[in-house]
Amino acid sequence: MAESFDDWRRKVSDKLGEPVVAMIAVQPRGSAGAGGASIGLSKISPLAGMLVNKAQGAKSNPKSGGLGKISAWSTKSAILAATPDRVYAFEAKQGMGGLKLKDPIYVWDRKGFTVSAEAKKMTAAINIGVPSGETYELESMMLGGGAKLLDEFLSEIAKTS
Repeated sequence: MAESFDDWRRKVSDKLGEPVVAMIAVQPRGSAGAGGASIGLSKISPLAGMLVNKAQGAKSNPKSGGLGKISAWSTKSAILAATPDRVYAFEAKQGMGGLKLKDPIYVWDRKGFTVSAEAKKMTAAINIGVPSGETYELESMMLGGGAKLLDEFLSEIAKTS
C-alpha cells in the first residue's frame, strides 16, 4: 500500500524525535514544466527529452540550494519539515518500503526563516530565505492536496516571522 503524506510526517517526526507541525515536498523551480516537456519530447526523441531536463537543471539546480535536483533522467524532491523551533530539509527518496530518510541536508532556526509562495496552475513558486541570508527558489505541486499542505506550511512559518 502506498504511503500517505501523513505517513511521511510520522516518519520524519520519529526520526527527529519531536513533533512536525507542518511539512511540504519541494523540488527545484521549473521541475514540473521540464518534466512535462521532456515526457512529450521523449516520445519523439528520447535525446531531446534528456536535453530539456539537463538544460532546466543547469538553470534551476544552483538556485535550489541542493533541495532536490533536476537531472537528465529524473527529478529528485526534498521535504521541508517545520517543528516548533526549527525547519529541517531532507532529501526525499521513495523506494520499496516507502520513504527513505537520511540525516537532514539543512537545519535552520525558525526565527529568521521566511517563505513566500505564488500559486500557478499546477505548482506554486516558492521563495525561501534562511537566517544566514541565503535564498532558494523552489516549487511545490498544488495537486492532490498540495495546496492545503502549502497553506499549512505558510501559516505555521508566519507564526514565527
